[in-house]
Amino acid sequence: MKTKKEIEIEFQRLIKEKDRQGVWDFFESHPTAITQEEIIKYHIKLLKLSWHNCHDQLVSNFQWFSNPTTIDILFETALNEEIETMDYKPIARKCTWALADIGTKDSKEKLKKLANCGDEIIEGFAKKRLINWEKENYRKGLKQRLKGRTYLYLDFYKNLKDKISNGGKQIITGQQTEENIIVYQAFNNEIADYAIKHQKFGGSNYSFNRMTWIKPNFLWMMYRSGWASKPNQERILAISIKKAFFKHLLAKGELSSLDQSNHTDESIWKKLLNKSEVRIQWDPHHRPDESKLERKAIQIGLKGSVQKEFGRHQINFIEDITSFVIEQRKYLEKKDYQFLKIPIETKMKIGDGSIIRKLSIND
Repeated sequence: MKTKKEIEIEFQRLIKEKDRQGVWDFFESHPTAITQEEIIKYHIKLLKLSWHNCHDQLVSNFQWFSNPTTIDILFETALNEEIETMDYKPIARKCTWALADIGTKDSKEKLKKLANCGDEIIEGFAKKRLINWEKENYRKGLKQRLKGRTYLYLDFYKNLKDKISNGGKQIITGQQTEENIIVYQAFNNEIADYAIKHQKFGGSNYSFNRMTWIKPNFLWMMYRSGWASKPNQERILAISIKKAFFKHLLAKGELSSLDQSNHTDESIWKKLLNKSEVRIQWDPHHRPDESKLERKAIQIGLKGSVQKEFGRHQINFIEDITSFVIEQRKYLEKKDYQFLKIPIETKMKIGDGSIIRKLSIND
């Protein structure tokens, strides 16, 4: 793998020699040594040049990134007459799609300007995206593609950190729908490969005789796995499960600490804990720099028949998000949190008084 310095030298050579094929190969490879924001910087430089034929694909990449830092260059590119436009101006059209998919107030303002730019074709593209703005909400914002048309919706950590700092015991989870939620687990390559291939857990390297822990909170999973760097935790899996099953686990589980439970008799608590196939634990939530927060994060341990039910029957899909995690880990290594992205997570409404009381949840 090339170093950042080698990538920069290669990029400068491409520009100096006007190497069209080299440009195509460069942005197609998306070098893993650099972050998305660094890739965006290279893309922006390329978009401002007219001698290559890669503008369409570059804008497609920006549409996929849905990154607010690309708003200005998308606006400029839509109006750039030095780029070959063809009669129907496909690059300008793609720019309006990319601005719409970013979905922020600023990107909408740019679309409004394009809708009154004096070019009838571009105005038509922009007006259509504005008309369909609300209908296309599902497309908007930073996202990581999961199964089919499912995405892990993201935001910059700097925009979410105040919400994350809320105190108390709350069950915070990602990608909630009426029926499903995302939880996370970390494994070695062999277990992860089997899970991705078969969309369930099993194989010679996975043991149903050993308790497995699921974590509904992304940053807690990152803290425990060292952002996919600890031994046997090199692969991060996002697992979609039924919300009803998750609540069943909460109802069935016993707290792993006497202090956290409502029991006053230690012998009774130990007996119930040893008998239960579900273990629940509250731990301090952590910031990306590993400092503790007042808020508690929950993790749930499964064993026995419940673990088999989870691993074999309750999973909607399993997605490997390791590449996304490694991409974000680069910002932590630089202690640069400006562009760190994490999944948007929301508080789960439990609605069951007995669970709320047992787990002392701030519902």
